[in-house]
Amino acid sequence: MRVWIDVPILFVPLYQMPLQAFAHQYHISFSYVQRKEEADLTISSDENSDIQISPLFLQHLERADLHQLSVFDHEPLFYTEGGEPDYLSTCAYMLAFLQELDAEGHDADLQRFRFEKSFQARFNCIEQNLVLTYFQRLRETTPALSDVEPVTWTSRIFVSHDIDQLYHNILPELKAAIRKVDLPTMFSLITQQFLKDQDKRLFDRILGINSRYDLYSTFFWMVENHRFQSPTGKIYNNANYLLTQTHPLNSFNQLLASGQFLGIHKSLGSPGLGKEIAKLPELPIATRNHYLHGSIHDTILDAAQNHIQLECTAGFSEKMGFRNGYGAPYKPYHWGEKRILNTMVVPLHIMDATFMNAQKRGVEATEEIIDFISNHKDQCILSLLWHNNYFSEIKYPEWLNAYKEVLHFCWENQIYSITPQEIINDFQ
Repeated sequence: MRVWIDVPILFVPLYQMPLQAFAHQYHISFSYVQRKEEADLTISSDENSDIQISPLFLQHLERADLHQLSVFDHEPLFYTEGGEPDYLSTCAYMLAFLQELDAEGHDADLQRFRFEKSFQARFNCIEQNLVLTYFQRLRETTPALSDVEPVTWTSRIFVSHDIDQLYHNILPELKAAIRKVDLPTMFSLITQQFLKDQDKRLFDRILGINSRYDLYSTFFWMVENHRFQSPTGKIYNNANYLLTQTHPLNSFNQLLASGQFLGIHKSLGSPGLGKEIAKLPELPIATRNHYLHGSIHDTILDAAQNHIQLECTAGFSEKMGFRNGYGAPYKPYHWGEKRILNTMVVPLHIMDATFMNAQKRGVEATEEIIDFISNHKDQCILSLLWHNNYFSEIKYPEWLNAYKEVLHFCWENQIYSITPQEIINDFQ
């Protein structure tokens, strides 16, 4: 389908971005023409266009006045001059993370955009896949798209593990067993496991669970172990290991040999993503920031400039759900560059630490995660992050069980896993 877009030239790619995502959802293709009379689909602020967009939003773009309190009134949706919904501009705003241009919305320590400053918090819509909903309404209400067939495809799950910390020895599990007065476990640890690599045992457990569900995970490894002092003076740890050490390197090689995928977990106070990549024994296919830190705009551009194919940071640490209102991978428009980047964003939806930081039990987390997945069984790539530490059957048994139950639910409901390479193949 040939498309003509009449907006200021710097923002043409901003509108091409949601159209590309729309095309992937409905298995169609768009091309772009310079002359209106050559188009099958016209997009402009003119009321006679096939898709009319909001001139008020265009004014916000030109003034760079994009705070969510400025652009949204009573709901997270733009309207045209005639009072009709402007689904396309709204999707562009969400997919480009434009609300996150608000510098005051970022926390001082980690420079993360805070959930409490988001339109999702304001309108209580964090668990709504708004972009997909707006795509569906756009197709249904645009006569020029009447030939686009409704498409439903079953969601898949992208599973990853951030390797922030390694156990190195039995002491963390032994301490947990002592606190629980678990004498058999204490005896087993001391007599049978003392000389074994505890992290290998844990990674073997992860691989064993995943193999039951024909699942290949992405493991995000760190290469920096320095401590980081935030602007407010707070101290954060990076890794407690180096990949030049024998045991971590053995685990690293074990995972790659078993067909798992490699990501880099960018450190706090990073010397530069390129320098970190150079310290990895293999080139990574994906990146995610430690603590999900930093501006998402800087993070995505950094990944693109270092030729990383997938960027996986885009989630709220405080809440499960859709940080950009969307549940599938896509190539984002970058506000500073005024172009669509080659790196693909894979939004993060579910993270174990979200529930642990909220002091919820594993059973509660399991119920909430399964409810969320149940509500998004179609047309999503659901991203699940479970840290390696929480696979300890001694220290974190309920979180180990939560992971197993979530994977079992997905398998029973035919929500099968997807690998990074499959994402690249399917969403390019």
